[in-house]
Amino acid sequence: MYLKSLGLDATFSGRNDILIDGKKISGNAQYKINGATLHHGTLLFDVDLESIKASMVSRPIKFQKKAVKSHVSRIGTIKEYLNGISIDEFMEGLSSYIIDYYKIDKIIEVDDEIIEKASKYLDRFRSDEWNFGKDFKKYISYSNKRDSGLYDYKLLLKDGKIMDIRIFGDFFEIQDVSELEKKLIGSDYSKEGIEYALKDIDIEKFIVGLKMEDFVEDLLRIGEKIEKETRMD
Repeated sequence: MYLKSLGLDATFSGRNDILIDGKKISGNAQYKINGATLHHGTLLFDVDLESIKASMVSRPIKFQKKAVKSHVSRIGTIKEYLNGISIDEFMEGLSSYIIDYYKIDKIIEVDDEIIEKASKYLDRFRSDEWNFGKDFKKYISYSNKRDSGLYDYKLLLKDGKIMDIRIFGDFFEIQDVSELEKKLIGSDYSKEGIEYALKDIDIEKFIVGLKMEDFVEDLLRIGEKIEKETRMD
């Protein structure tokens, strides 16, 4: 709404992007754990596009069913559509718009004590282990693009059982998927074993739009991948 108030033809795209003239200027993500929801997003006001494009690696699977010529052409900045507005003016205008739109009458400033406590977590959140996860060298990986999102699976199997599983991706998570992962650990790696482990689970309460049969199919495809690689060896 704020972007439209500035005369920009901003539109939603997919589940989490905002576009202007077909170019992405905003992305959002959400994570839910222990009853708390963290929702965060971006507004790309100004950036060296050549630098950011050089750092991007697109995944062909993500653009299945999309007429996207190049991920390079998908990035835009808000500044290029505005006439001389500075970043400070933009931020001040956005702040005023939010306060007025949501009728906010009280703003709580973050005090030094909270900032000091938060700073103690910096080393943890800057670590590779936190940002990139555990070492998955022994895990089998499989990715698939569905209408409900992009799914990345990491699976550790031993003696026909699921020893560990991690689910990543670009999808709308309602409940913490780690609870879903825990249900599968220790189960038999078979259609029957997976379905039994999830018999009391409504998977659409975890991930919007994901069907149980599709989820089971994805997990079983990991086994097919192992068989294919074994035959090639």
